[in-house]
Amino acid sequence: MAPDHVIDGAPSIRLIVSGAGQCGSLALSSLYGSETREWETTMPAGTVADVFCPHCRADLTGGWDCPECGAPMASMVVGAGGMLQVCSRTGCRGRMLDLF
Repeated sequence: MAPDHVIDGAPSIRLIVSGAGQCGSLALSSLYGSETREWETTMPAGTVADVFCPHCRADLTGGWDCPECGAPMASMVVGAGGMLQVCSRTGCRGRMLDLF
Protein backbone atom coordinates (compact mmCIF):
# COMPACT_ATOMS: atom_id res chain seq x y z
CA MET A 1 0.00 0.00 0.00
CA ALA A 2 1.07 3.54 -0.69
CA PRO A 3 -0.58 5.84 1.89
CA ASP A 4 1.20 8.83 0.34
CA HIS A 5 -0.51 8.22 -3.05
CA VAL A 6 -4.30 8.44 -2.69
CA ILE A 7 -6.64 7.18 -5.42
CA ASP A 8 -10.43 7.14 -5.02
CA GLY A 9 -10.00 8.57 -1.51
CA ALA A 10 -7.93 5.62 -0.24
CA PRO A 11 -4.25 4.59 -0.23
CA SER A 12 -3.23 3.11 -3.56
CA ILE A 13 -1.46 -0.14 -4.38
CA ARG A 14 1.93 0.63 -5.91
CA LEU A 15 3.67 -1.82 -8.27
CA ILE A 16 6.65 -1.77 -10.63
CA VAL A 17 5.83 -2.89 -14.18
CA SER A 18 8.15 -3.72 -17.05
CA GLY A 19 7.28 -4.56 -20.65
CA ALA A 20 7.48 -3.38 -24.26
CA GLY A 21 10.81 -1.69 -23.50
CA GLN A 22 9.26 0.40 -20.70
CA CYS A 23 9.69 0.26 -16.93
CA GLY A 24 7.96 2.34 -14.29
CA SER A 25 5.51 2.43 -11.44
CA LEU A 26 1.81 1.73 -11.56
CA ALA A 27 -0.61 2.83 -8.85
CA LEU A 28 -3.91 0.95 -8.58
CA SER A 29 -6.98 1.95 -6.62
CA SER A 30 -7.28 -0.19 -3.49
CA LEU A 31 -11.07 -0.15 -3.81
CA TYR A 32 -12.10 -3.47 -5.33
CA GLY A 33 -13.94 -2.97 -8.61
CA SER A 34 -12.41 0.45 -9.32
CA GLU A 35 -10.75 0.79 -12.73
CA THR A 36 -8.65 3.79 -11.65
CA ARG A 37 -4.94 3.39 -12.42
CA GLU A 38 -2.13 5.88 -12.68
CA TRP A 39 0.83 4.94 -14.89
CA GLU A 40 4.30 6.49 -14.63
CA THR A 41 5.03 5.23 -18.14
CA THR A 42 3.01 4.45 -21.25
CA MET A 43 2.72 0.83 -22.34
CA PRO A 44 0.83 -0.20 -25.46
CA ALA A 45 -2.55 -1.85 -24.84
CA GLY A 46 -2.24 -5.63 -24.81
CA THR A 47 1.32 -5.67 -23.44
CA VAL A 48 1.90 -8.51 -20.98
CA ALA A 49 4.04 -6.86 -18.31
CA ASP A 50 6.28 -8.28 -15.64
CA VAL A 51 5.01 -7.06 -12.25
CA PHE A 52 7.29 -6.53 -9.24
CA CYS A 53 7.03 -5.46 -5.60
CA PRO A 54 8.28 -1.86 -5.26
CA HIS A 55 9.98 -2.67 -1.93
CA CYS A 56 11.84 -5.96 -2.44
CA ARG A 57 11.58 -6.22 -6.27
CA ALA A 58 10.13 -9.76 -6.04
CA ASP A 59 8.37 -10.96 -9.20
CA LEU A 60 4.62 -11.08 -8.49
CA THR A 61 3.52 -12.82 -11.70
CA GLY A 62 2.84 -16.49 -12.18
CA GLY A 63 0.83 -19.20 -10.52
CA TRP A 64 -2.54 -18.35 -12.08
CA ASP A 65 -3.67 -17.27 -15.53
CA CYS A 66 -6.26 -14.57 -16.16
CA PRO A 67 -9.72 -16.07 -16.72
CA GLU A 68 -10.48 -13.32 -19.24
CA CYS A 69 -7.39 -13.28 -21.50
CA GLY A 70 -5.03 -16.06 -20.35
CA ALA A 71 -2.09 -13.79 -19.37
CA PRO A 72 -0.30 -14.43 -16.06
CA MET A 73 -1.87 -12.88 -12.97
CA ALA A 74 0.12 -10.81 -10.46
CA SER A 75 -0.61 -11.92 -6.89
CA MET A 76 -0.52 -9.83 -3.73
CA VAL A 77 -1.34 -10.78 -0.15
CA VAL A 78 -4.18 -8.82 1.44
CA GLY A 79 -3.30 -7.92 5.04
CA ALA A 80 -6.77 -8.77 6.37
CA GLY A 81 -6.43 -12.33 5.09
CA GLY A 82 -6.61 -12.99 1.40
CA MET A 83 -5.02 -12.78 -2.02
CA LEU A 84 -5.60 -10.15 -4.70
CA GLN A 85 -4.71 -11.11 -8.25
CA VAL A 86 -4.68 -8.70 -11.19
CA CYS A 87 -4.03 -9.42 -14.85
CA SER A 88 -0.57 -8.50 -16.14
CA ARG A 89 -1.92 -7.57 -19.61
CA THR A 90 -2.44 -3.82 -20.03
CA GLY A 91 -6.06 -3.04 -20.77
CA CYS A 92 -7.44 -6.30 -19.35
CA ARG A 93 -9.85 -5.96 -16.44
CA GLY A 94 -9.23 -9.48 -15.11
CA ARG A 95 -8.89 -9.69 -11.34
CA MET A 96 -9.76 -12.02 -8.50
CA LEU A 97 -10.04 -11.51 -4.75
CA ASP A 98 -9.81 -14.62 -2.57
CA LEU A 99 -10.54 -14.06 1.11
CA PHE A 100 -9.42 -16.56 3.75
